[in-house]
Amino acid sequence: MITTPMAIAAYVALVLVFVVIQLPRLRRGRRRARLMKLRAAARLRAAGDYDQAERHILDVLAHRRGRQPGDIEITLLAGQLLANGRTLRGQLVEAEADLTALLDDYGPHHYPHLPRAWQTAARLALVYAVRGRYTEAITIASQVADELTRRTGAESAWVLDARHRLGWCLWRAKRPEEAVAVLTEVVTTRRRLTGSTKGRTTLAAARLGLGQLDEAEPVFHAVLAEPRNAVEAISARFALAKIAALRGRREMAVAGFTEVLQQARTQLGADAPVALDTRYELAELDDGPEALTAHQAVLADRIRVLGPDHPDTQLSRDAVAEYG
Repeated sequence: MITTPMAIAAYVALVLVFVVIQLPRLRRGRRRARLMKLRAAARLRAAGDYDQAERHILDVLAHRRGRQPGDIEITLLAGQLLANGRTLRGQLVEAEADLTALLDDYGPHHYPHLPRAWQTAARLALVYAVRGRYTEAITIASQVADELTRRTGAESAWVLDARHRLGWCLWRAKRPEEAVAVLTEVVTTRRRLTGSTKGRTTLAAARLGLGQLDEAEPVFHAVLAEPRNAVEAISARFALAKIAALRGRREMAVAGFTEVLQQARTQLGADAPVALDTRYELAELDDGPEALTAHQAVLADRIRVLGPDHPDTQLSRDAVAEYG
């Protein structure tokens, strides 16, 4: 005859077996739900709805739990997407704080075996570059690329992504020769391995810094014909307007920058770095008395968004002195 304690023990054992069997399924279901929300956020971002996309991403981050590699991967990916969106919209202090906190909890010093942790560090390097902290950005991006090369192989997707980010930082730092060298290798290797053209837009932008307009222009036209998202279209239009300005086609440049500014404000907001850059370019093309006022307004907003010591802020400060 089974005594009551024996029955309880048997029941507890059955419950434990059930939990052990079902727990992995529950974890997979939770991860799947978080991934689906991130995919929805990516679609919203591609359509230009950054507010709704951010709400999705914040919900994913609010429900992070556990230290399983799959859970950490999703958390790091969500954190990168959040920081990317905030950087594009000019929320640079918030983007840096988000990534710093994320890396404190899930960075390479905790999980050196996870490439995504290193990739997140490289994302922080991009934020540093936008904030004008070029030396820090390039140092971190180089370290990430070297470490991932050692851990995953010289031609892994992780390494190509890291070197792409290094090239981007070099371009932002106005070191176009180095940027072109790094990005040419990345684009060539990607095309050989996968057929992908990812990175060609950044390479073309770096070529502009070398005055290679004929090489860069067809790339931006091709991107604009089939942009992957709203931001890529804005970037391509900005580059084409810049090329028109460099070639002395003032009316075409003004029309192009005016369209870019309208789209940037609509999609990303008035504080987006690309919106500030576009306003600067329009002020440079203004040959009337309003040019000084326009540069003063850009300077005020760059001080507020980028900080008083940012190289772009100094560029605006110099323009105000010149036009004044």
